[in-house]
Amino acid sequence: PKLAMNYEIKSHASAVIKNVLSHGQSILIEVWADTLQQMSNLNYANMKDTGSIVLDQRLFSRDNFQMIENEIYEKTFTRFKERLSFIVRAPREDITTNINLNFNHLPKDKNSSDVLVVDVDSGTVNIPITVNEKEIIVSKIDSLVENTNFTRGQEGNVLFAFEISNEGYLDSLFMNGLELTFRAHDDTSKLTELAVVNMLQSIQIINYEQYKTILGKTTTGEPKIYADYQFDNQQPTNPLKIDFNDTAMLSPDSIETMLVIAKFRSNAATRSFRTALSSVNAYDDNPDFMVAIVDEEGRPIEENENFVSPTVNLISNDPKEAFINYPNPFGQPPHETTKIRFLLKEKADVRIRIFTLLGELVRSKWNRNLSDLPKGPYDGVIQWDGRNDRGHKVLNGVYLCTIEIKGNGSTQRYITKIAYIK
Repeated sequence: PKLAMNYEIKSHASAVIKNVLSHGQSILIEVWADTLQQMSNLNYANMKDTGSIVLDQRLFSRDNFQMIENEIYEKTFTRFKERLSFIVRAPREDITTNINLNFNHLPKDKNSSDVLVVDVDSGTVNIPITVNEKEIIVSKIDSLVENTNFTRGQEGNVLFAFEISNEGYLDSLFMNGLELTFRAHDDTSKLTELAVVNMLQSIQIINYEQYKTILGKTTTGEPKIYADYQFDNQQPTNPLKIDFNDTAMLSPDSIETMLVIAKFRSNAATRSFRTALSSVNAYDDNPDFMVAIVDEEGRPIEENENFVSPTVNLISNDPKEAFINYPNPFGQPPHETTKIRFLLKEKADVRIRIFTLLGELVRSKWNRNLSDLPKGPYDGVIQWDGRNDRGHKVLNGVYLCTIEIKGNGSTQRYITKIAYIK
């Protein structure tokens, strides 16, 4: 009889189906010795002693593949069709190569004690393999950030929402953490760590099904809370690295929608800020080998303005404190207008007027109906461009902005100062 070698790729699916691996992904190959098929009525001979199969070492010295821990290059077999497993890990580079396995030590024929002969055509295994960098697309979903005005102590607030896609890939994808950066509302500068911890009490990372559960909506998916970061128990940083308690798994050819949910402190200062998704820890095989995270155009997520949330306004739950304008002063590019912010504790009619310091009425007409407004925070529904009711620019100086809130049989009046410099 002549020895032949057979093989089967057992994992991962991309290697089984397409002979493709991503950076750092492992491949499991099973090989076994058999006798070459012959057209004969005679029984096949059997073997005695042992034989061995070895991996071609050039896979490691030339192509930078690695052996999995406790794996060995050469393995022995004591019978025909005994399966031997070899696991190797792809390098972190694009490459096309072959995984070659050969007989090294040959067993003997049980009947004649002669060393078995290896068939020239079937006595080796050559497996073509292509290694590519796996790129996972992440997309920001601003439509799920339904509200950008929050009050102190409020919880269940969506700061950021995104989709992570494993579409087009045959293997599962895993996420075990992400990184958030909290920015000032008008530029790319970061908030201080003290500002972050004084503003936020907790951050949760949840999937969309969990969010629908919070809202009391019907869900057919599996609700999950992947992380629950409590600022009182951690040393805050900005960027903020959040490790998942439960690893998120995306099935092959699937998409997961994830949300960043915040709870604000009851004594938080009034502030406007933005949340940026700085990085996502995702892998398909081993957490030591992360896959690339990119946007729809293939650009890396790091320092990518596509992953910055709309401006979120944290407002005092005291209507007097909440009544402010920003920027202040205003009038010069790029701040030709100022936004007026206020808070309603109940449904009410609102009247906003601007006066000089001497009490002369400057502006009372707006392009927004302020009658019968529902309760809640309001930010930017009224903006002043520095013009009076006749459409003329006012003089440089300080002006008084007043608000009257009429609701439930009572009226509250508050005043704030606005500086205009053209």
